[in-house]
Amino acid sequence: MKLLTVIICTVLLIGCKENNATKTSLVSSTKKSLEAGNVAVLLKMEGEIFTMKQNELNPQQKLDFENDKLQFNIYTNKSTVSINFNLNKTEALKNAPVTYTIPEANSETVKVDLSFFNKNRQVEKRSNKRVVFKKGTITISELTKNSLKMEFAGEGCGMMERSDALFPISGAININY
Repeated sequence: MKLLTVIICTVLLIGCKENNATKTSLVSSTKKSLEAGNVAVLLKMEGEIFTMKQNELNPQQKLDFENDKLQFNIYTNKSTVSINFNLNKTEALKNAPVTYTIPEANSETVKVDLSFFNKNRQVEKRSNKRVVFKKGTITISELTKNSLKMEFAGEGCGMMERSDALFPISGAININY
């Protein structure tokens, strides 16, 4: 019985290490893609890669720095995907760089919210075109009144889909506004 327990624990530990290594490599390859050109947004989700260039962005933001409520809606006229990113009472302005682990960062109240809307996502319910970042890390390396630089890697699913439908999501944002 002890041998079986040791084998199961070993397999679980190896699986967790491989999963973290995959997330780390996704983030580093994403970062290299951003540095290579004028790509301001890179998103990998459901086997597709979505990019947005800085000069094509139509970002809308509601930035209330005094009350620490920041809402970003990032999109272009051409892209099929838009990104919504909200920070509420996080003090990220004072603490950047900062990393949030989701869902733990939102255990008491929702402080960090990241979601994507893919108008071409093939789903039965329209509400599932909205993909919610449910689990993973979000690292903000720079946040000012004129810029946002962040990386994220984890898992998500459609807004009304069950949690067992999670799929990998990674990306980076490097925008000036």
